[in-house]
Amino acid sequence: AGFAGTGLRSLASALRALGLRCYRGPEEPGGLADWGPLIRQKSPELFHRLANQLVSEGYDAILDWPLDIIDVLLQLLERFPDARVILTLHEDSAKWFSSFQQNQAFWYYYCWAHASSTLWELVEIHQEALRLPAVPADRDAGRCAAAYEQHNAMVREAVPHGQLLDMHTHSGWEPLCSFLSLAVPSIPYPMGEAGGSDVLPWDVRWLRAVVMCRYTIYVLLCGVLTLCVAMVMQGVLLPRAGCLQHGGLRRRALLLSASGAAGLLLLGRCPPRPP
Repeated sequence: AGFAGTGLRSLASALRALGLRCYRGPEEPGGLADWGPLIRQKSPELFHRLANQLVSEGYDAILDWPLDIIDVLLQLLERFPDARVILTLHEDSAKWFSSFQQNQAFWYYYCWAHASSTLWELVEIHQEALRLPAVPADRDAGRCAAAYEQHNAMVREAVPHGQLLDMHTHSGWEPLCSFLSLAVPSIPYPMGEAGGSDVLPWDVRWLRAVVMCRYTIYVLLCGVLTLCVAMVMQGVLLPRAGCLQHGGLRRRALLLSASGAAGLLLLGRCPPRPP
């Protein structure tokens, strides 16, 4: 039930190593659209349908999106009152913010790369539910850290005594296995990116490069297309203008201005670089 950037990918790997089947939202993009209406409408009927679907598909645990939203956790506890909850934590809220920014930058570029309005809507719904801005550049470290601490406090208040484990990013197997009454495996505890980030820096850089290359190509194609249209229009309009060169010049200037405006509009669609 922890925020992104607190080692959720590592926890998912650990639970799977213990023989549990985990539903982790970011790894199931096809099912994300089902959770958006639930969060917006806060419909118990829709939640029970989705929860029953997860159970019927054999899942033993759910983490990350959408469980990091407190309303979903509360409905989950109502549906499964004996559920055990693991609250993943970062040792320091300021360092957590750096990991969180890296994680969110990945999804920001992921949405741009797929040009999906559904994904954008889900990101906005998710960030709204977490009381955070959807655009990474608009986020304030103090505000995000306060939301992080508030979320952790609400989870601790909501979960019954004895059903909650506070687990830090480098806790290892012992507290987890003791909490779940399972034997400690002989393999090392799966560790993700240093600092608890759920994505690698290379993931963000690679995805950003893909997005920028794609939109650069779009802009170039737009320029070529508008130039071709301008040439065709000049070929049609200028002969009709006869010897009125001034009228032809005006048309030419108008067409070039329109071409430039179209290019600027497409450039404006390119995503800003998160900090």
